[in-house]
Amino acid sequence: MSEQIAERIHKTMSLQINANVKIIDNLWGFDKLTELKLDNNCVEKIENIDHLVTLTSLDLSFNAIETLEGLAPLTNLTDLNVSSNKISKLEGLETLSKLEILMLGHNNIGAPASGAEVDPKAQIRELKYLRQFRELQMLTLEANPVAENLDCEKYVISHCESLMYYNFRLVDDNMRKLAAERFNDD
Repeated sequence: MSEQIAERIHKTMSLQINANVKIIDNLWGFDKLTELKLDNNCVEKIENIDHLVTLTSLDLSFNAIETLEGLAPLTNLTDLNVSSNKISKLEGLETLSKLEILMLGHNNIGAPASGAEVDPKAQIRELKYLRQFRELQMLTLEANPVAENLDCEKYVISHCESLMYYNFRLVDDNMRKLAAERFNDD
């Protein structure tokens, strides 16, 4: 690789790849990357990005991801979009304390185990995971089984104090009041 090309790669801050990518690979050298868009691909597993520690924005929407994994080193992420995948459990985001935007719409979060009935209390327990994100300002859970439970919306609004938008709607004072009335002791 020529020195000029290597220097360009090293200085690249934003990268978008839409080419039916199935495996995330060949991103070595992009150590200044702050934005990576791998939406509308065929990615099944989040891998080979742990060296991209300067990333602040990651878009993996419209893929085939089932598990939130491989994100722990990306502690500078403020914007994560994993909408329209196959994610069923909130996990693997513990180190992402700077998250401000988390897009999880159109997944399978809160779905009961195969053959089981929907358990509203289990859905609330699943959402307790979101309490750790103190900077979270925008969250989408639309078109997930958990979003059909109206208590889930109230739970999220009452426990994510910085939240300004939920499912693309402004969280107003009335919504906060109703949420607090429902979940004032949790």
